[in-house]
Amino acid sequence: MGFGFHCAQCSDAFEFDDVGVPDEPYRHVLLEQDGTWLLEPSSGAKSFSVHTWIRLRHALALDLTTLARLKALPHRVRIKGTAVEMNWLAQQCSEPVSIRQGGESELHDAFDFATLFSSR
Repeated sequence: MGFGFHCAQCSDAFEFDDVGVPDEPYRHVLLEQDGTWLLEPSSGAKSFSVHTWIRLRHALALDLTTLARLKALPHRVRIKGTAVEMNWLAQQCSEPVSIRQGGESELHDAFDFATLFSSR
C-alpha cells in the first residue's frame, strides 16, 4: 500500500510506501487534504474482540500498559489517522471494522495512530 502527491508550493513529488507514520509536515498535509479517518469496531460494539486486540498490539507494537488503557476506555474505542493508515490497520484486524471520516466530537476521544504506532 502506498500514497503519493505533489506539493502545490514547490512541485516536489512525495511517496509513502508500506506502513508507519510519515514525517511531519507530510502527515499534516495528508490529514488536511483527505481529512481525519476513524477505525472503530463495527456493529455498534464498544470495543474490539480479543483476537483483534492481539493483532493490533502486534501491528502497532503496543506495550501492555497502552493496550490495557485502550481496552478500559469508558466510551467506544476509536483510532484516528490518515485514510491510508486506517486502511492498513483494518487489514490487520481479525473481524470486520468500520473506517470512516470522523466528526469533530468523535475525534476528540480517539487515539491518534501516530502516537500508538512505534517503529520496530
